[in-house]
Amino acid sequence: MGQYIFRAVIVAITVMMVFLFDKGISRHNTSLVGAVVLWGPILLLCLNMDLLLLTTIALFASGLQFPGLPNDLVIYHILVIAFIGVVVLRILMQHAIRARGGGAYRLLLMAFAAVILVTMYFRGAGFRVLGDSMWGGMRYVTMLLGIAMVEAVPYAAISERRLKTGLKWMCILALLPFIAEVGMLMYGEKAGYIALFIHSQRSIDSVGASLDDTRLFAGYTASVFLVMLPFILQASSGKHYRMLTGVCVFVAYAMAMLSGHRISILAVTLFLFGYVWISGKVSKPFIVAMSLFGVVSGYLVLLFFASDLPESVQRSISWVPFVKINTAAAMDAYSTIDWRVHVWKDAIREIPKYFWLGKGYTFDPLWVRSLMMSGHYVRDWAIVESAYHNGHLSLLIGLGIFGYITGIGSVLLIFKRHLGLLKGSWNRDVLRQLHLIVFIHIAIKILIFLVIYGDAYVSLPTIMFFTMVLELIRRADSDAGETNGIDVEGARSDAGLSES
Repeated sequence: MGQYIFRAVIVAITVMMVFLFDKGISRHNTSLVGAVVLWGPILLLCLNMDLLLLTTIALFASGLQFPGLPNDLVIYHILVIAFIGVVVLRILMQHAIRARGGGAYRLLLMAFAAVILVTMYFRGAGFRVLGDSMWGGMRYVTMLLGIAMVEAVPYAAISERRLKTGLKWMCILALLPFIAEVGMLMYGEKAGYIALFIHSQRSIDSVGASLDDTRLFAGYTASVFLVMLPFILQASSGKHYRMLTGVCVFVAYAMAMLSGHRISILAVTLFLFGYVWISGKVSKPFIVAMSLFGVVSGYLVLLFFASDLPESVQRSISWVPFVKINTAAAMDAYSTIDWRVHVWKDAIREIPKYFWLGKGYTFDPLWVRSLMMSGHYVRDWAIVESAYHNGHLSLLIGLGIFGYITGIGSVLLIFKRHLGLLKGSWNRDVLRQLHLIVFIHIAIKILIFLVIYGDAYVSLPTIMFFTMVLELIRRADSDAGETNGIDVEGARSDAGLSES
């Protein structure tokens, strides 16, 4: 009965959307027409949880956006809102069945969300549309959406076939922001309209620039997704894609270097080494031998040709010893190290002031303007805008000690739970392989956030998304076990494995 009511609600909303679209056309109201064009297909997706989750996963890193959406809000965020709404509606209609496991980290996540809301109340929410004088409210929105998505996922499920399709397209569509930046680089202002539909970090910097004096920032994210693609295809089909794997690895490293981010090279390398080592499909001596061969051959190439590469590539390899790069690239690379040390020293002085009640992640635009006028913006913008480039400082100063404990605790419990699941029993080997691929990716994200680089409002929403994917993979495997008459949870209990 609840399912029929749910469908009736969606159909009624669809009829209303058709009516509003007709009104928008007749009255030449482009805003109303645009809203219907965006929300119409999403509401239709709500009729089928499988398709809604497939689309959400596929568009995660695509950067696809719709003109008129608030700054930094992309179609993926709209799909997450729709997903949460559908789950809430199903719970109210008593139609959703909650999956078991993960209770410990979900409790901490709820406490973490409470800390965020308290901080917003006392420090300002940062929504200019509501008359707030502070900026940066979307940082809270993305964090809270990520938490709500993880809290909602126990009430959702996706079929194995759709899950594999979603992960495959996630990796493919993640290339769109990089392609957009290349397009703007090649065609200049003629391709500037691309920025209306594809969100890319600092993509406007690429308009009219040349490869020698700009960085393709989107390569940082796209490179890791590209290197995941052949392994996801292999796990999904059981076939080996050796040539495709070689091409993807080569292009991924090229994209990582063109981004100018040294961390992206590390992320690609850690993923490759981690997956090949843990999956056990290749002997460990062979892995060590091939790794040494790759390091030596790559080093020899850089030793002789590094100075001829684009400046962004030279910046990304500036850490390699005895490799000659031009002065401008070296200064740019090393200056960021000095800048971060300066930021961290100033940030540490802020800890006592914001120890109990965090500073928050909003900022006063008047302070930003004053920094620009004084000529200190390049040096001090990170302190004013709460962008500390350090996961621990971002949580401790931004949300205080309670935000730090609940935030770090949640991330560590997520890692612990899925590391335990990785060692446990699985009904479907294909799902175990997909879980391994995504787990290695999220483990690298957590490592980088806790040890090297990260801001809470940037890293945590990504970690929450991949937590959702890991839970969906586990749910799909449990459903397969129930179909085959196998009690996976009971087997895990007998083996003494915990899912907390």
